[in-house]
Amino acid sequence: MQATQCRPGSTLRQLRAIVAALGLACLGSATLDAVTRDVCPSGCDHVTIADAVAAADNFDTILVNVELPAVHTEQGITITQKILTIEGLGRDRTVVQAAATTGAATNQVMAIFTSASVTVQDMTIRHGNTAFDGGALYVSGTKGLTSDLVVRRVRFHDNRAARDGGAIDASTGTTLVIEDSIFEDNEAGTSGGAVSSSEDLILRRSLLRRNTAEFGGGIAVAGDSRISDSTFFANEATTNGGGMVASSATLVHVTVVGNISPAGTGAGVTGFAPNINNTVIALNGPGDDCDVGGLGVRQGNWDSDGTCSGTQGTGDPLLDPLQDNGGPTPTMAPKEVSPLIDNGEAAVCSGLDQRGQARSLGGAA
Repeated sequence: MQATQCRPGSTLRQLRAIVAALGLACLGSATLDAVTRDVCPSGCDHVTIADAVAAADNFDTILVNVELPAVHTEQGITITQKILTIEGLGRDRTVVQAAATTGAATNQVMAIFTSASVTVQDMTIRHGNTAFDGGALYVSGTKGLTSDLVVRRVRFHDNRAARDGGAIDASTGTTLVIEDSIFEDNEAGTSGGAVSSSEDLILRRSLLRRNTAEFGGGIAVAGDSRISDSTFFANEATTNGGGMVASSATLVHVTVVGNISPAGTGAGVTGFAPNINNTVIALNGPGDDCDVGGLGVRQGNWDSDGTCSGTQGTGDPLLDPLQDNGGPTPTMAPKEVSPLIDNGEAAVCSGLDQRGQARSLGGAA
């Protein structure tokens, strides 16, 4: 079914001309003009996402109107100097894949370049495969012309990058925000099995499991990054940072459990001067829970081998298995007898947990 659209009339065309005359043409068609362009095999505005991107004006939404068991197959989509939202019908309803099987594609699904701002939401992205960076999504800016990528409620599965960022790579001049998403079974040849970011990363309420890389099985980040209310489970790094490599990053209410670094150290977290608060880094190995140096604020944490600083205690945190406890991703809840209960640092305790539900606050956190 074709989506209902609001096309610009003569008055809006005149407004565009005025905007351009005032030197504001970089805004393209303003939010007054925004339309939804749907993509599907037949009966929609476009057959491919690439065609929809080429036709789109700023602030348009591209709806991938494809629902399982049907899937949408496309790779090599490029977005430059546009402000767009690309969305599906839901993470469990719409699948966008680079190829029918893992390793068959020759490119990532999407690359976002200079001065673009893109939101990708409500879909599964799988089977991206590149000889470079960013198996599923790649975003890059240049000096003075940043690019932004926001990811919400997306599942990244079975994507591959020969270098960095098995699922996503955010290069120089970018801001990357990830919320309520799942990364599983992605692989990078060098760093960031799921995500690699050389600039600012905000990661919230997400799950990263079974991703692999040489450095940072789950993620590898630098810059002013903040990771909160998220779980890293069963990721593997062949050199170090099974869960993550996170220098100068801030971790709050993060669970880093069961990650592996068989040939090195820091099976849970590796990094220089990270701030780590109210975070569980436990039962990781081979390799220590932590290999962190430098100054950083670290309080209210729990590890299992005494290698992390700022801990309230050491030992088995007594967590339930990773499972559906409500919310956008599976989580690992503390057992009723867990030593984590009422043992965090209240001063750095956030109001909502990974499920998006109110966090219990008493005399402690």
